Amino acid sequence: MGQIYEKGQGIKQDYSKAMSWYKKVQRMMMMFQHRELLKVCRQLLIFMLMV
Repeated sequence: MGQIYEKGQGIKQDYSKAMSWYKKVQRMMMMFQHRELLKVCRQLLIFMLMV
């Protein structure tokens, strides 16, 4: 959506809305990365407890 607003593809070009969408995606990616890091940490902890 950010790129659509940035380029004005089929809608009125709006840099403010584009930035808002880019920030939303960035937050979602950060949450995903955090969740994946927690999975790795959990697996490492399980491994360490088994040794």
